Amino acid sequence: GDTYGSAISLLPVVVLILLPFAGTSLWFCPTGDILGTALDNVDELLQMSSGCGEQNMVHFAPNVFITRYLEETGQLTPEIKQKAIGYLESGYQRQLLYKHADGSYSAFGEGSEPGNTWLTALVLKTFSQARDFIHIDEQNIKDAANSLIKSQTPSGCFKSVGKLFNNGLMDPVVWKALKCIRDLVNADTDSSNLYSLALAANAFAVAGDKALRQKILKRLDKAAIISGIKTVGQLRGPLEEGSLYWYQAPSVDVELTSSILMAHLSKSSLSSDEIRKASQIVSWLTKQQNPYGGFASTQDTVVALEALALYATKTFSKDGPDLQASLSSEGFNQNIRVDNTNRLLLQTVELPAIPQDYTVHVQGHGCLFLQVSMLNKRNTGRKGRFLHLSTKAEQSIWRSWLRNYTGNRVSTNMVLIQVELLSGYSPVAGSLEEVRPRICLTRQPHTYTLMVQQDMQVRDRKPANIKVYDYYMPGEGPAHLLSSQAWP
Repeated sequence: GDTYGSAISLLPVVVLILLPFAGTSLWFCPTGDILGTALDNVDELLQMSSGCGEQNMVHFAPNVFITRYLEETGQLTPEIKQKAIGYLESGYQRQLLYKHADGSYSAFGEGSEPGNTWLTALVLKTFSQARDFIHIDEQNIKDAANSLIKSQTPSGCFKSVGKLFNNGLMDPVVWKALKCIRDLVNADTDSSNLYSLALAANAFAVAGDKALRQKILKRLDKAAIISGIKTVGQLRGPLEEGSLYWYQAPSVDVELTSSILMAHLSKSSLSSDEIRKASQIVSWLTKQQNPYGGFASTQDTVVALEALALYATKTFSKDGPDLQASLSSEGFNQNIRVDNTNRLLLQTVELPAIPQDYTVHVQGHGCLFLQVSMLNKRNTGRKGRFLHLSTKAEQSIWRSWLRNYTGNRVSTNMVLIQVELLSGYSPVAGSLEEVRPRICLTRQPHTYTLMVQQDMQVRDRKPANIKVYDYYMPGEGPAHLLSSQAWP
C-alpha cells in the first residue's frame, strides 16, 4: 500500500534477439489485473485449432473460473456477465456434441475412440460449477459422474483411458479415490512421479487433509520442483544452440506447477510467507502465457487459469491499484494510468521503433501486470526439432511428407498439420476424407496427399504457411512456406 517508484529497463539484448525480422511489430500491454489479458481475449486463448471436444473446453472452463472470480471480488458488471454467459451457453451446447452414449466425453465424440477419463472429469467439474451462471441439464452431470464411477476399481483408483490423469468425484467415490492416491503417495519413496504428486497435493488440499497436503508439498520442494522461482527443471528440454526464441515450458510443466499453486492456496487464510511463495510461482506461470492470456494447450490453459483465478481471488484488494506508468525511449514517451476504473482493461501501446531501448517507470501503489507481445508477419523459418516435414505442390495436388518423429518419447501426442491454401484455391471434399484417418506418429514416415481445385484467378498471390506441431508441445514442429509459384 505504500507509494513507491521503480524503473524497469527492457534489456536491449532481449529486443535484439527477439526482433531480427522485417515486418515485426512490438506491443506493450499493461493491465491492473493478472487475469486482464485472458479476460480481454477469452475467445482467443489458444492460437491453434479448437475443433474438438478437448479444445472446446479451453474456452468453456476458463469462462467459469474468470466469471466466478469477478463475482466474488465484486467486479462482475452486467456487461461482462452478459458476455460471459453468452460464451458459456454456446460452449455448453458445443460440448454436448462430443458426449458418448455412456455419459463420457472424448475429443471427437461417439464412434471415434472411448471416452477420455480426464476430459470427462473436467466436463463434470465445469458443468457443475457453471450451474451458478447458466442452465445445465442435471442429467448430463449425472451421466458424466456415472461414467467415471463405472471406471473405478475396488482399490478406489480409476481406470485411466487415454494419457491423462484424473481427479475425484462424489463422496463415497472420492473417499475410495483418496485412499488409492494416499497409497500411491506413501509407496512413492523416490518422488519420481512428480505429476502424480502434484495432483495428489491438490486433491488432499481440496479434501481437507492438511497434514498429508503439507507432507506432499515438502516432498515436492525437496524434489526441487518449486524452490523459490525454480520450476520443473528435469522436465524441460534445452533450447537449440543459437535459438532466437524465448523458451516456452512444455504443457506438463505448466499444468504441474499450476496444481502445486492451487495446493499452496488451498488454506482459508494464508500467511505473508505463503503469499510470497505463491507469488513466485505465479511469476513463473505468467511468463509462459501467450499474448492472449492462454498457454500452450487445452489442458495446461484450463488448469493454469483456474490457479491464477484462485490466486487473484486470494490476493484481491478492494482499494485497487492507483498507478502511473511511463514508457519511454529516445524521442518517445507514453503515459499510462491504471486504477480501479480500468483495472480489468488491457491497454496496448505499439512501440514505434525496434530494436530500441525502452524503460518503464511506475509510481503509485498496487500491482501492475506488464506484457510485451510480438507480432511477426513474416515466416521465421524456425528449424523444427522433432517433427520433420517436407512439402511439394504440383498442378492440383499438394503432398506432405511427415518424415518421422525424432523426439525422446515413444510417440507423439495429438499432431496437427495446419495448411493455408493459396488464394483462389479450395480443397476437393473427397480428398479431405482421405486424410481424415488418425494414426499414431512414431519413427515411421507418413505421406498425406490433398487434392485442390482452382476456383478463381488471383493475381500476385502470396505464399501460404504449412505447419505441423504436437498440440501439447507446439515448439516441436516446423513451419514451411508454400510458394505461390507452385501451382498455376
